[in-house]
Amino acid sequence: MNQNRFAAVTRLVSGVPSRRDLLRGLAGVGLGLGAARLPDRVEARKKGKPRIPKPNAFGCLNVGDACKRAGQCCSGICEGKKGKRSCKAHDTGTCSTGGQPGTCGGTDVACTSSLDEEGYCATTTGNAGYCMLYPFCYACETDGDCRAAEGGVLGPRAACIRCANCASFAGTACAIPGVP
Repeated sequence: MNQNRFAAVTRLVSGVPSRRDLLRGLAGVGLGLGAARLPDRVEARKKGKPRIPKPNAFGCLNVGDACKRAGQCCSGICEGKKGKRSCKAHDTGTCSTGGQPGTCGGTDVACTSSLDEEGYCATTTGNAGYCMLYPFCYACETDGDCRAAEGGVLGPRAACIRCANCASFAGTACAIPGVP
């Protein structure tokens, strides 16, 4: 074989990538195409059914979370049209979430309750503002627990609130918006 031809063939073969190099290249192209398609998949998920909300630390759904039945909600209230139902708050008065009354270790923020009584803002276990008259330390998770407590003496508007001063009762208390 001619030396020139042999050198040309050697140069040609040495320029061809190995099988390993080809596989690496194909894997890189595949990852690149997959990443390019990712936003489409995320967008498709947004347009589909909403994600199922996860229960909070108290084992129930927060106000505003999607729900199918009242028993899923910390407040015990699930309202809206079929497929668009969500947990609702009650007796918020002029309160927003995040308040904790002085009796619970926070700062008193005055409000007027749904029963037209002067009270203080608190935050329920469902993460909703609640205008309460006074709390009773009680190990509760949902407003239903407070409505059933002590044979139901607190009434249908009772709510389970977060209360740091009730640490021996899981940090919760039952509260009412007025005299039952």
